[in-house]
Amino acid sequence: MSRTRLLAVVALWTVAAVACLPEIEPPAVEPTVEPAPARAVTPAPAEPGSSDSSPPTKAPPPSAAETGKARVESVEIMILESFPVQVRVRAAGYLPDGCTQIDRVTQERIGDAFQVTISTVRPAGVACTEALVSFERNIPLDVVGLPAVTYVVDVNGVQSSFELSVDNVLPQEAGPRKMVKGEAPVESVDAGLPAPGAAHANVLVEGYLPDGCTTLGKVIQERDGRTFRITLTTERPADMQCITVIVPFEQVIQLDVTDLEPGTYSVVVNGVKGSFELPPAG
Repeated sequence: MSRTRLLAVVALWTVAAVACLPEIEPPAVEPTVEPAPARAVTPAPAEPGSSDSSPPTKAPPPSAAETGKARVESVEIMILESFPVQVRVRAAGYLPDGCTQIDRVTQERIGDAFQVTISTVRPAGVACTEALVSFERNIPLDVVGLPAVTYVVDVNGVQSSFELSVDNVLPQEAGPRKMVKGEAPVESVDAGLPAPGAAHANVLVEGYLPDGCTTLGKVIQERDGRTFRITLTTERPADMQCITVIVPFEQVIQLDVTDLEPGTYSVVVNGVKGSFELPPAG
């Protein structure tokens, strides 16, 4: 075979071999992603008058108690046969609902007139029964040392009158009068529900005095944990002749409940027990 023909055959075999090789794809190249430029964040404008350093909003204060005056329907004057003369006013009326209670009784004398005010208190925003609640109060008037004239008594707009026939003045004595002291007989103790956030709780004490000369004296109270112990004292002149008659009394005593924890508290007045529930302030 000639040299030229041999080279031609080798060239054909080489082409055929290359054609039979599998096709190799080039490796995939992931595209390069350029990072996005950082964007400045502009804070939203503050509302007018606002500040990031403003203190947190405080919880609203407890609802204030609603005050008023009791509705009085009748006023009766009682003059006790003693010397000096004692005068008591019996006032009767009603409260407008089951939540309203007697708060305090105050009196003021201007000339020949006594102005007596029976104030009430009830929790604000509390749903209560709308049934009328009747009440009666015996109120001693300060008449010692008054001259003999006719006096007018006004209790929440309802009036009555009484007359002192003689000057209600004790005779001058060489020394101080000897007094007999004791404790008032108590029949019931009624502690009302204090209004939320109130500084005091009212306790209504009912009882009687043994004669027309005995009067209520000092009120001594102390607290032991959740128990209030109250002593209601009496006094009467040792050398005075008095009629033997039972004289009923009603006394409102205020208890300091400031900073006390909510819960049930007992009240013991001269051995008679009552209780009241102190609600949360909020």
